[in-house]
Amino acid sequence: SAITSLFCFEGSHFRDILLRVPALLGAAAACYILYRFANDAIGPGAGRIAAILFVFRPIPLEYATQARPYTFAMAAAAASCWTLYRWAEHRERRWLSAYVVSLTLVFYFHYMFAVILVAHAALLAWEVFRKRRFTRAGDLVIAYIAVTLLVLPLVPHLLLLFRDAHTLSFAHKPTLADLAELLLPPVFATGLFAMGILAHTLYPDIARKRGAWGA
Repeated sequence: SAITSLFCFEGSHFRDILLRVPALLGAAAACYILYRFANDAIGPGAGRIAAILFVFRPIPLEYATQARPYTFAMAAAAASCWTLYRWAEHRERRWLSAYVVSLTLVFYFHYMFAVILVAHAALLAWEVFRKRRFTRAGDLVIAYIAVTLLVLPLVPHLLLLFRDAHTLSFAHKPTLADLAELLLPPVFATGLFAMGILAHTLYPDIARKRGAWGA
């Protein structure tokens, strides 16, 4: 990507390391945004737990060591969720503007991360059908129109991908073991254990209440 190319120094002994600096920065940004998002949506302390789970996920660890824009796409996807949530809660246009920017960047960094729109649709459906909140819905429509216009330059490349899709290589058919490792990889299980210890340390009263209920 253009960002990675800024760290490409021909002839340098540290070339391979420097090419991975943007990925590390993107992973750090994604972790911080997720931290802020969890604190806002769930409450103080949730951000630490979310950050631990993120760090112990194999996919972020893998992407953070590659000279590719995946971690920037992750950061943009996390930012789009956070800013949409903030707009849904406060209906401030500054958050909607940030949502337009972050969602647009998702498409520019990697098309596949646009699947995050499913989560956005779920949040908006909750706002409409559960909370019955329709305030400034017109602003949201304008925001999506703006995103559509901003991603129009990508259409020729998308059409090229669809045209040459038959030439792309495919991975092997996943097995049940592959599915189990994807859903609960060992490193992630370690993160869950660490999260449990942290939650028990931060919220000892909850553990006491659970013990009392069990008695």
